[in-house]
Amino acid sequence: MLNPKELATVLSAVEEDGKAFESVSAHFQRTFTHMNGRFKATTMMLMLLEDELASMLKPTQRLSMIFLAFDAHRTDDLKSHPFAQALMEMAERLTFKLESAKREHVKAVEAETNEAKTFAALERRAVDFSE
Repeated sequence: MLNPKELATVLSAVEEDGKAFESVSAHFQRTFTHMNGRFKATTMMLMLLEDELASMLKPTQRLSMIFLAFDAHRTDDLKSHPFAQALMEMAERLTFKLESAKREHVKAVEAETNEAKTFAALERRAVDFSE
């Protein structure tokens, strides 16, 4: 685990809004010069992303953390990348959430369409009745 000072350093490394991912990565690598420190910091970032506290992070911070988790071992093949499994699980959960949101949206549109059709039918009946 990282101590509070190291955690603050990790958060400051991903705080750089508007910076290119490569710039964030270079800053991260300068800050955590040893592989062990980089590994601990990346592990902490993934733990933060998995935690309920992740909603307190800005979207740019979350994206930077995901990028850094991938980038820390980008030259490794997928089988030996220590964070590949966690990143794939995040992607699967996000895909599931997006698909669920899409289904809910489709249901809402269908319900709205059915209500509009019912209303139109009632209007036609009212016009027929008044004639």
